[in-house]
Amino acid sequence: MSTQQIDNQPFPEPPETIVNFIRQLPPVKPELAERRRRPRRVVATTCRVTPLNAQLTPCGDPFHAVTRDVSTTGIAIIYTRQVDAPNLMFELQRAGGVKVQILTKLVRCVRLGPFYDIAGEFIVRTDEK
Repeated sequence: MSTQQIDNQPFPEPPETIVNFIRQLPPVKPELAERRRRPRRVVATTCRVTPLNAQLTPCGDPFHAVTRDVSTTGIAIIYTRQVDAPNLMFELQRAGGVKVQILTKLVRCVRLGPFYDIAGEFIVRTDEK
């Protein structure tokens, strides 16, 4: 698998319309939260997303989206367009400006008001030593 070069420029601030939309989403109902495999933490920050094909190589232009929530098994974002790629690479900025790349398998892309709710399950590579 080829890794993509990390751009060290700071991410742009998330658009206020998307941040406000995320803030206005109703909280997860307790009965639904209990069905989740892992608890999720609401996080609204900008991330860079690169669509990847089945061979985990880029198959579309990278874009900036806003994270909706994160768990130990996956991540969800809010974006303005539908995504069709089977895999996504998320580039997140940690405290101190350190950026990390995370591979995911696309598990959901559904319309949510004027945006799309897109979720990926983290891919754990077993072929690395």
